[in-house]
Amino acid sequence: MYNLIDWKFYKTVEVSNEDILFLLNKSKSVETTILELEDKNFKVYSKNWKKKTIGWVKVLINKKEDITEFLDWDFKWEQLFTFDAMIRETKKVWKKVPTKDEWWQIIKYINPNIRIEWWWQDDTSVRERLWLKLAGYRYRSNAYYYGRGWYGNYWSSSPNSIYGYGVNLNSTQVYPLIYNFSSYGFSVRCLKN
Repeated sequence: MYNLIDWKFYKTVEVSNEDILFLLNKSKSVETTILELEDKNFKVYSKNWKKKTIGWVKVLINKKEDITEFLDWDFKWEQLFTFDAMIRETKKVWKKVPTKDEWWQIIKYINPNIRIEWWWQDDTSVRERLWLKLAGYRYRSNAYYYGRGWYGNYWSSSPNSIYGYGVNLNSTQVYPLIYNFSSYGFSVRCLKN
């Protein structure tokens, strides 16, 4: 059977509800953005920084004492930023650090089985796929360095009062939803432009 609509002939056919849903879904243009991180951690120029030994760790430290750079171990030239230093320095060079929601999107893209919750979960795929180093962190009250080679702590750009959200990792696990005092020193990984 044919119908005349808007001066055009259309053939009438039988379709199931599943066919209609498929056609409706296919006809909608859904734009998906896949977020990508840069391959290396964010760094700033450190030529005139002061050399220090804190505990047994040799570092360079900036004048504001909110960014440090390792001078030894496997993490030579890796830098740790307080939350405020991360925001300040990435803005200077028009870089964008993922928000906590963008980190979650990246993590879920890599491993859809990870639950975005407040505890450690077994996973190595996130660290391996993103080449995230386990450079540890700088503790806020005594400025000592902890967890080098054991933990990787990365800021998000999402603040939470006196805290900042981030992602923590170790060699076998990921903690996808965490917040720490913004005065801690963590690594920074930016989104690709």
